Amino acid sequence: MGENIKGSIMRKSLNSTYLEMVEKLMSIPKYGSGIGLHRFYTLTEMWDIDLSFFEHRVIHVTGSNGKGSVTAFSGNLLKGAGLTVGTFTSPHLLRFNERIQINNREILDCELVNLSTEAIRLKDIYEKKYIGDTVGAFELFTLIAAKYFFLNQPNVIVVEAGIGGRFDTTKCFGGHFAALVSLDYEHTALLGNTLEEIGYDKSDIIAHDSTLILGNIPDNIVKKMIGYNRSKGTTTVLFGKDFHIECSKNQDREKHLCVRFGDYRVEGCPSLLGTFQEENASVAIALSLSWLMENYTNKVSSYIRNAENALLSTKWSGRLETISSSPKITIDVGHSPGAVKCALNAYAELRDKSLPPEHLGILVTGVSGNKNIEEILQILAPHFSYIICTKAYHRGETPDVIATHAQKYNALATVVTMDTIEAAMDHSIKMAEQYGMAIYVAGGLFLSIEYSQAFRGNNPKELIFF
Repeated sequence: MGENIKGSIMRKSLNSTYLEMVEKLMSIPKYGSGIGLHRFYTLTEMWDIDLSFFEHRVIHVTGSNGKGSVTAFSGNLLKGAGLTVGTFTSPHLLRFNERIQINNREILDCELVNLSTEAIRLKDIYEKKYIGDTVGAFELFTLIAAKYFFLNQPNVIVVEAGIGGRFDTTKCFGGHFAALVSLDYEHTALLGNTLEEIGYDKSDIIAHDSTLILGNIPDNIVKKMIGYNRSKGTTTVLFGKDFHIECSKNQDREKHLCVRFGDYRVEGCPSLLGTFQEENASVAIALSLSWLMENYTNKVSSYIRNAENALLSTKWSGRLETISSSPKITIDVGHSPGAVKCALNAYAELRDKSLPPEHLGILVTGVSGNKNIEEILQILAPHFSYIICTKAYHRGETPDVIATHAQKYNALATVVTMDTIEAAMDHSIKMAEQYGMAIYVAGGLFLSIEYSQAFRGNNPKELIFF
């Protein structure tokens, strides 16, 4: 099993060999022939990757929302302790290389081409030997990452799960520390129809006799998660009990965060904004510090000393990202109702307090045709007085459909449609400058990335999404 494969690359900035390879990778069907853990194990043996290398180096991150942020925070915190840190994340936004990094440096184009060439060769050999047992794209991406990390030997690798945990390819790394960041109804056909079923699946990302950090999830689910994981010999570390946000206050225009975890007090100003990101930062602290105390006790003092800078310097593109200060333009790539709601709540916390709570400025929105359009617009529309509905070049639903839902959930708003991202951008900036309003771009990953590219002077049509 794997993720919903998506991402984008700019044609004009890439050489043809690299571009051809990425296009080849992204043309592979995202799912293989059913559950594929056995395929990954076989492919690693074929490529002489010793999976025991990863057992005490890998930290798993799973959950419904916030996985990427927790991965980014955890990696930066451990880097601040003086360790060499690998990260494996998904999806990518602009370049495939974003997925595989060491110390915040992406895998080089030439390295990706060379490793991908061999990975595809092994895939072809496997599929010829085992007729009908096809390798999925996410399995192959994970294989490439595994070989890259095995060759470069980072001290620790923070790995974001694709979908779920029980049958996710990243489970094969066999790490003993994981975070379950949050729970929401997602991929129910694969993971289950209840939050506890989804939680059980996701928590199975780690081996038995491990440590699982639980984020801010409902109390009734926490009780069930503790019992389920106890049966596997896994220790659960709970948000609000074993670690908690001791204080959160504005200081010099930044949010100063204090997290208490056991005898340790970690302080800093997270660069990612809002209450949800403060909770993500606290989960990352509990996760990374738990792993560090088990594996590098001599690095704990450096970790604590450098945590403030690590939290402040953490970057996670597209997540409530301000791309302009005048006019203020904020984009968010959340594309599920839960992610859209979390980002909107954080954006509302940062609003101009002189304005009424239902007035957050100008919304530029558009949703992919295969997403829950009505639920996303039900979340967004009531909070904006001026709504511009448009269509991403990739998978976007028509502006008229978006506008119908926007007007349904905010009859008092001015709702307009624009046929292109460029027109929506120009109009939003004109209105923002004329009336002194902020712009919020949200509702879909493709919409937000295309808007940001247009704003930066690039042609969003030159983006290739997968």
